[in-house]
Amino acid sequence: GLLDVSAGHVPALEDTEGGPVVILSGFNRAVVEADALGGRAVALASEVTGTGYVIGDLDAALLHETTTVGTAGLADRLASRLAAGGRALQRDGKRVDDPAEQRKLVDAACEAFLNTTLPRLVNVGVVTRSFPA
Repeated sequence: GLLDVSAGHVPALEDTEGGPVVILSGFNRAVVEADALGGRAVALASEVTGTGYVIGDLDAALLHETTTVGTAGLADRLASRLAAGGRALQRDGKRVDDPAEQRKLVDAACEAFLNTTLPRLVNVGVVTRSFPA
């Protein structure tokens, strides 16, 4: 034939759970880095929808950790980051200072981020997963 076409691996939908997470937009990277754990919601730009997508400052911190270091040890890094900033997660509007209870809340926040928020961010094009060639 006249054409010789080759391509790398094109992942099936079920393959999208692997690979490192990458924030596509320089604007979004800067916003996440600056506003993570800043005490207010973080608005990110979605080129897919042409609108903004808002996440909480805790999810922004988890996104920053996920894109800069990865998901391994995510809960430990979040706990350290909260402690370094003198922050603690809350239950029923009240700060939780018991270390064991705080760890349960951190673990739950990480699980919710990985299972709910991160897939939504992928769907609206704020982040993508990079795949090995």
